[in-house]
Amino acid sequence: MKMPIACLSSGRGGLGVVELGRLLGQYYVIKGFNVSVIATYGPQTRGGYVNSSVSSMAGDLPNPYPSEYDVLFIIDVPGLQYVQKVRDGGVIFINSTLVSERGLRHDVEEHALPFTSIAESMAKGKLREPRVATNMAAFGAFLKWMGADEGELLDPIEKSMEGRPQGIIDVNASIAREGYRRF
Repeated sequence: MKMPIACLSSGRGGLGVVELGRLLGQYYVIKGFNVSVIATYGPQTRGGYVNSSVSSMAGDLPNPYPSEYDVLFIIDVPGLQYVQKVRDGGVIFINSTLVSERGLRHDVEEHALPFTSIAESMAKGKLREPRVATNMAAFGAFLKWMGADEGELLDPIEKSMEGRPQGIIDVNASIAREGYRRF
């Protein structure tokens, strides 16, 4: 199983970018790693630029906010500004619903999936704002890329969404499973 130690998710508020960082952090904690999750965003909660940096290591974290990343999630167009921060040999996940650019770098893996379309189609009528579950489809695809078993999706989702109604957790888990299966 692949185990990158530094991930950055980036885009606009309202697409679950910050929650994606929490999901990744929970996943790494469950795997026994020390984790740092740092979210950056302006005063806007919807539509403003946001990112979430996740660092994980088996030992002490030398720098909780790295200058380079193993994985970049481009959830919306503002995330394109971080393409050069991906290490050679890293991976970029592109939300093809909102970002049309491809072939961003020749020295990294690149995967484009319609994360927002998956969330909208699966959460319509079930969530007040289906687009916020874009992160779940990205998380599912990431775990599949990592080589994780599909059964590993639920625990991080339940832990990161603790206190929310079970129906909301179930919808989000189904979106993550769909992202996993479509990867």
